[in-house]
Amino acid sequence: RALHPSCSVQPLFLSCVRPGLGSGSKSCTMMVPADSSPTNNSVADSNFAPLRGASARRRNNVTSLTGASLVEVPPSPSSHGHGHDHGHGHEHEPAPTASAAEKSGACPEKCCSARPPPVQLGLASVPLRQGLTTLFRSAPYEVLTVFAASDARLAAVLSAPPSQADEHGLRGLDANGHALAHWAAKRSDPRFLRFLADRLAPSLYPAAPGGPPFPELSAAATDDAALTPLHWAASDGNVATIAAAMALYGSDGARRAAVDAASATSGATALVVACQYGHATVAALLALRYDANVMARDNNRDTALHWAAYHGDVPTIALLCRLIERDSAVGDDGASLVDVVNSADAYKQTPVHLAALRGHAEALEFLLYSALPERDRADVVYDSRDHKESTPLETARRKRHHDVVSVLERLHAERVGGGRGALSSITGGFRGRTWREAATRLFTGGGVASRRGWPMAVVIVIFVLAAGTWHARLADAAPPGWRLPTHLFLVATGMAYLAVHLADPGTIDAASRNEEVRRVSADATRQYHAALDALANGDDADLPHMCHTCQIVRPTRSKHCRVVRKCVLVFDHFCPFVGNAVGLYNYRWFYLFLLCGVCAFVGWYVAAVSLLMHEGMDRAVLLMAVVIFFGLPPMVGLLAFHTQLVYLNMSTNEAQNKGRYKYLHDKDGQFHNPYNVGCLHNARTRICPSRGAFEVPEQTGEDEEKKIEMKQLLGPDIV
Repeated sequence: RALHPSCSVQPLFLSCVRPGLGSGSKSCTMMVPADSSPTNNSVADSNFAPLRGASARRRNNVTSLTGASLVEVPPSPSSHGHGHDHGHGHEHEPAPTASAAEKSGACPEKCCSARPPPVQLGLASVPLRQGLTTLFRSAPYEVLTVFAASDARLAAVLSAPPSQADEHGLRGLDANGHALAHWAAKRSDPRFLRFLADRLAPSLYPAAPGGPPFPELSAAATDDAALTPLHWAASDGNVATIAAAMALYGSDGARRAAVDAASATSGATALVVACQYGHATVAALLALRYDANVMARDNNRDTALHWAAYHGDVPTIALLCRLIERDSAVGDDGASLVDVVNSADAYKQTPVHLAALRGHAEALEFLLYSALPERDRADVVYDSRDHKESTPLETARRKRHHDVVSVLERLHAERVGGGRGALSSITGGFRGRTWREAATRLFTGGGVASRRGWPMAVVIVIFVLAAGTWHARLADAAPPGWRLPTHLFLVATGMAYLAVHLADPGTIDAASRNEEVRRVSADATRQYHAALDALANGDDADLPHMCHTCQIVRPTRSKHCRVVRKCVLVFDHFCPFVGNAVGLYNYRWFYLFLLCGVCAFVGWYVAAVSLLMHEGMDRAVLLMAVVIFFGLPPMVGLLAFHTQLVYLNMSTNEAQNKGRYKYLHDKDGQFHNPYNVGCLHNARTRICPSRGAFEVPEQTGEDEEKKIEMKQLLGPDIV
């Protein structure tokens, strides 16, 4: 952290020299640049800026966790303008002046090629506290164990009674205001914290019934941020370390006090810090297992929901909203979810303001359409004004967040009962976009998170016009062998379209009408809480795919659809042309819609060509023929693609993301679809859905032997 971000040289290198390799004994050496020292690395670098995005956290030196403030600063070489638009002075660190080297991207400290070659410093030559701090900050745990076994000073401390004087200064905070527990909490490996609790603490402190084994676990740093080790672990999303820290407390009251401990500088609790950095799993663990106060506010009156909305983290927003709804009384004022969403911070900004300010359209839609009833949406959007007397819509327009403007204008159209909202959702986001982005928006119906767009209306209009011209002009002119099949295919297309639009795609909901889905939902909910219990017990191995929005463990092949805002079994895709997600229970209707639609339009086109050839020009038929001529090839291509998916028993989501899903790979890392067990069985699985469609089949020994033989004969790439 002492080096410039543009440098490629690592600031710290640790090497463990084994006995018998010319050293004569075990020793740990640290390689550092000659003009730097571990004590010179300002530990204030760990006071990470609570800004959204890794680049902001790395580079922004203006806003820090010290103030936990949502403040916008003018762009500068040292500040990239990622903060809030409060427009007033929060207390924060002064922005450093950028040098010419920094502006050019070069390293001002010349710590790359111009730095002298590194020298070796044995840890035995530095104070014990400094050496342990270095190891806790950046060394693997194995190096720490070797050092503990080889260093005579540390061995003497570990074997000494707790009443002995601390001659090496291991107790308390160092000169920079941090304890060893702070650096242990920064590591994702919980063994560092357990080393402090199990080996160092018994030698340094007497037993403390009901409390932590060492007081530094709850001690706040004396730097500008004044954060506890739990805050540091929450900022990095170290779930296992947080669970290990909570296990060290002897009572539930001590755990709750540690979780709700607020920074003396910023007033942020561990839950607020977790939401500042978008760690939904940490937020779920703190709130569901350690009863963290979801309505805790920092010194700027921002709650965890404010920070989640500012970050645009929909899973965290959904989790907090469900926790608020679960509690009969929220916080100290007994507020409802509507009151929380409408609550303003010290600068009169609600979570809706913050989502609009940062341009998070999906988070804004969730707050408006999922967290708020219809009667309260307009009040939150149009009656709440920030310190600049701006509504969320005015703020989004000023910031030129066109997606957010489209969402809010559609809400305004719904309020006044006009039709401009639908048109705005299509055209409102074209300004300031490339032609590719505009075409994508036009094709998807305007807005990635809206299930109401024009594609569905276009499909209905084309189908109605095609059916009308068929019965009015083409039915009698069609060849005799095409008349009845085309008529039947048109009827089947309309019925399949209604079915795929109205049918439940397989949303995992405890209130579903499908008994099998209710059982799956109950199992997934139990697995979710079991996974949180495992995390609380320090077991983070083989962590399942958890959906914090639905609070379930997602079954295999399922995915959370951000449009329907639920997890869908065997999720295929969301289709704006049918206005619904396509999943386990409506995929057959979607495939039937494609199949019958192609057959119907082929018959319609044959009849239209026959009419135009025998009876001359008909403008209405010719216009529809042109429309169908350009619309039929995409439907044929889509039908061919989904026919291939049915043949292979795969979904569109799996075909596009097959490299990401472990269950689609064998032990050798090669692609292998365990659901592909034969063409007929694959078709039956997709057309007649059952629980076996998403349960991973177990391979027998014979299957593995056949697979090995096939690899030997044909090669691994073909298999």
